[in-house]
Amino acid sequence: MDIAARIGGDEFAVLLHDCDEASAHAVAGRMLRAITCVMERAGAGLGASVGVACFQEPPDEPDVMLGTADRALYQAKSQGKGQMVVISVPPQSPAG
Repeated sequence: MDIAARIGGDEFAVLLHDCDEASAHAVAGRMLRAITCVMERAGAGLGASVGVACFQEPPDEPDVMLGTADRALYQAKSQGKGQMVVISVPPQSPAG
């Protein structure tokens, strides 16, 4: 049920279905370590940054998920190579 896709340039998205924040953090950490290892072995001098958006309830619009992950990614990039930022989004309150 998980999906990985290239969303443009050197940016990729991974959608983890039915995954809590701790599990998402662990998966993203493994991905970051694997990418770093490959780049180091290749002597490429390149790195990666990871942004994670974790929703307790899926939003109505898919763009909300991507936008939140994008904010996390840019926060990670601003901290330097090899960084990961996780944004956890609590459930929305019922309108009233």
